[in-house]
Amino acid sequence: AVAVCSKTGHIVTGSRDNIARVWKGDATEGQKKERRQATDKQIERETRNEREIEEKVGQERNTEHKGEAGVPASTNMEEWTVDQVTAFISNMGLGQSAAEIATKFDQSFVSGEELLSYSSEKDMMEEVDIPKKAARLILKQRDAYLAKVGGGSEATSPMYGASTPSSSRLSTSSCARMTEDSVFISLRFGEAMEEAKQLKAALQREGHDAYVCQVAPGANIKEVVVRRLAAAKLVVIMGTKTYGAPGTVKFSSKQELEYIIEQEKPFFLIKMCDNFEDEMTK
Repeated sequence: AVAVCSKTGHIVTGSRDNIARVWKGDATEGQKKERRQATDKQIERETRNEREIEEKVGQERNTEHKGEAGVPASTNMEEWTVDQVTAFISNMGLGQSAAEIATKFDQSFVSGEELLSYSSEKDMMEEVDIPKKAARLILKQRDAYLAKVGGGSEATSPMYGASTPSSSRLSTSSCARMTEDSVFISLRFGEAMEEAKQLKAALQREGHDAYVCQVAPGANIKEVVVRRLAAAKLVVIMGTKTYGAPGTVKFSSKQELEYIIEQEKPFFLIKMCDNFEDEMTK
């Protein structure tokens, strides 16, 4: 059997061995043109598909880099890059000055670790050169974010511990329940750790609790303390003689006290000395 393809001009033959054979003659100029056009269209489609795939991957990378609302996907602020900090600042709702302020953080090369290190508006203003109101808002936004990712919960009742009861034993039965997330005990480790543990144990016996900083080896004490302070609704200060003086770690009771005052954290002072050694603490 013999057949001729009307489109390509190829000859197809069949034989008794049930095998079809195609005989290709020389293509006409029109056929060659059609083939070239088909090839060009195929190349164009493949190029367009590749471009669309690249754009999609790029968008996914940007989303992964920024996270929701421009916030870096990593919840560990200490690991944030300068670009991620800049994105975080840009999306704080700082109004018309947002871009300008974010640029200053970028130009000052502020990483996540440095953003965590600011314990006061003054520190941030000196290094980044921004207005005091902006510094205050950024610190509050930072602390709110840390409290959110750290699992800090808002207190649903009025603040407790505003005054000392007349009895020798502290009564907590009518107070909102104190937890490790809501109460932070600030102290000098070398002077009041034993007393802080005793206070924590006493609170636990009454059905309450409080956080006493005990950072595991290798952990970043600054990040842990800032996160806990940001979430706390009350800070209990163990006021020993050198409380508030510069310490041997990056974030000592000096930085804790500055943070408490700057952020207007409610605190309860347990004065454990006649006079504070540090003038700023006084």
